[in-house]
Amino acid sequence: MIKYKAFIEVAEKGNYTKAAKAMGYSQPGISHMIDTLEKEFGFPLLRREKNTIVPTNDGEKILHYCYRLLQDERELLETVDAIKGLMTGTIKAATLNSMAVDFLPEIVLNFTHAFSGINVVMHEFAIEDGIQAVLSGQMDLLFGTDGVPDTLDFIPLFTDPIGLIMREDHPFARYDRIPVGKLSSSDFIMPEVGWDDLARPLLDALDTPPNVRHYTASETASISLVSHGMGVFPFSKLQTKLLPANVTFREFQEGFYRNMGISLRSEKDASPAQREFIRFAKACAESL
Repeated sequence: MIKYKAFIEVAEKGNYTKAAKAMGYSQPGISHMIDTLEKEFGFPLLRREKNTIVPTNDGEKILHYCYRLLQDERELLETVDAIKGLMTGTIKAATLNSMAVDFLPEIVLNFTHAFSGINVVMHEFAIEDGIQAVLSGQMDLLFGTDGVPDTLDFIPLFTDPIGLIMREDHPFARYDRIPVGKLSSSDFIMPEVGWDDLARPLLDALDTPPNVRHYTASETASISLVSHGMGVFPFSKLQTKLLPANVTFREFQEGFYRNMGISLRSEKDASPAQREFIRFAKACAESL
């Protein structure tokens, strides 16, 4: 298994030296493991591209199975520990930005206090990348929306209203709830593809599209543009803790919302540590 781990580390970090440091091995030792794998398989797994190292096309296919092998090994060891009456392991949790801003940090903190033998590692992803990370085995769970393929199980937790942020002196701020049709006459800040899950239902509801003035790929940039009066931006109620004093949030009259929850390859086959983490998250969601 250590050779597969070495391959994953080099592929993720793009550097033999960084991979060696992460694993506690020498750089020649990591290189030897990769060379051994390539000789066993009979084709190159990695190639140099400018200042980084990336998987070859064949290496990408192998990487998928390496993730799955290591995930299976972790779940096997966790099951053995559970049978012995222990609770140990590592949970790799992919998350959308909104869940990372609110809900998930407190869950992870409280869970790891309650189960000190379980390590939870959070990774922020755009929605499609998060789905692929779970499908490939790179991640165990995805905290996000219910818009996932049928090949994943989805465990609902709560609903999250979709609204709009604007500067407090914007005309829309006078509404308690904004009619979605008003967006057609607005200067609109559009999330880039891959980060646009909040915008899609709003735009689908419009007969006339808004006047898109700017495109952003981060909430930080979007909030900054809004705070400077450069447009309005679709936003999740979960994220409102990020807003500065001169930016306000309004929901829509039509009641747009997202179903938030946990996606994984199989709830039935989840490891003991994952099942306990899911149980913990459900309990926290019920208290909202």
